[in-house]
Amino acid sequence: MSRPRSEAERRFDVHIGRHIAAARKARGMSRVKLAGVLGIDHRRLYWMETGGRCSLYLAAHIGRALGVNLFDLARCSSLTRKTEESSTVHADSGLGSKPF
Repeated sequence: MSRPRSEAERRFDVHIGRHIAAARKARGMSRVKLAGVLGIDHRRLYWMETGGRCSLYLAAHIGRALGVNLFDLARCSSLTRKTEESSTVHADSGLGSKPF
């Protein structure tokens, strides 16, 4: 059995989830389409967007699918850039250019 999330962990999960939703919407992508790209159920994506836990690996995969640097996804500093400008993953993300 896992331990309960702390208040800080819960707030961080909500923070990341909101930024995932904002990045998805900024790119005009539906939840169903993004979930399909990620290979997950759209209900799981909804759960993450509304504060459910998201692994670092999956957050990086989501960021890559949206063309958003993982660090920017956590900060939400570049979510309003044009899709063309943000389609390249930044070098500091550690994701490289190979797909998952």
